[in-house]
Amino acid sequence: YGPLAMVISVFTGFVAYVASMPRTEGTLPRYRGRLDILLGRTFRVSKSSPDFLSNNNVSLALFGDKMVVAYRSAETHFASSSARITVATSTNLEDWTETWQHSTGKHDLREVFLWE
Repeated sequence: YGPLAMVISVFTGFVAYVASMPRTEGTLPRYRGRLDILLGRTFRVSKSSPDFLSNNNVSLALFGDKMVVAYRSAETHFASSSARITVATSTNLEDWTETWQHSTGKHDLREVFLWE
């Protein structure tokens, strides 16, 4: 175990050191609304729903003066015919407006890509 144990010990010590470093607060304004998809650590976009607990596959784009976000919602992360795609916009990263939703009722929906 000699050299391997030493490498593992040094690596573990380095990981523990990095994990103990203080995190600096971000410079973007904090979100104070009722939406529940996290953007980074402090921004939420989607509305809470007891039927759609899994929000994922997020795509972001800046379009003119608005931030546009698209995401998938479903009751589970796995394939689901009840999945829906929601698009929301914001000009200040605090107030989000849902502008469009799509669901086929038959197919799982994923991987929305936005670009200007």
